[in-house]
Amino acid sequence: MALEAVADAQDGDGRKARGEASRRAIIEAAIDGIAEQGLAGATLDAVARRAGVSKPLLLFHFGSKDGLLVAVLEHMGALYAEGWHAILADPGRSVEERLMALFEHDIGFVGRNRNVVAVWHAVWGDAGCSRLYHSLGTPRDRSYRNDLDSLLRQLARGGQEARVPALAKGLDAMLFGFWSQQLSDPDPRHALRAMEAVRAFLASAFPERFCDA
Repeated sequence: MALEAVADAQDGDGRKARGEASRRAIIEAAIDGIAEQGLAGATLDAVARRAGVSKPLLLFHFGSKDGLLVAVLEHMGALYAEGWHAILADPGRSVEERLMALFEHDIGFVGRNRNVVAVWHAVWGDAGCSRLYHSLGTPRDRSYRNDLDSLLRQLARGGQEARVPALAKGLDAMLFGFWSQQLSDPDPRHALRAMEAVRAFLASAFPERFCDA
């Protein structure tokens, strides 16, 4: 009986691992499909074919196209958040180093995950999907902005605190623009120039902290 129990547990673990692998393959296939064919072109049949699974298995995991899209958005959000939070959790970085590392993570994310960013742009441009994104992604986006605001406030001195919201908004807009530029024109030099622009912006706001810009 004990051996049978062990065998059952091992078989259960194997089924779970296979299920997680097929689920991830479907999510990645959906990301690639949306990036290449748009939301309308990435049908459930097309995603299943790309993932190498049956449509019934896809529906077993996600239930519907909306369910799949929710999983895609959650997966992409977690992918971005992992790098962001790792930087914030590093006790060995100064405030300035954390800021620059966060911007490097954000700007470099397009080069590492081009299709992910393409899917976000597709979702933002679709009325129905953008509402779904706002319900899922807005709290996370607000958290990122709060992190940025907190770091900028740590740099602010002598009445500069009043400028922090405007500075944070300006940086947010710059980063969003860099994403769009890199998506439309994948020139690797854009990332370097974007980092130079961010540092110049910070040096103009905090010259004593970024004097080597």
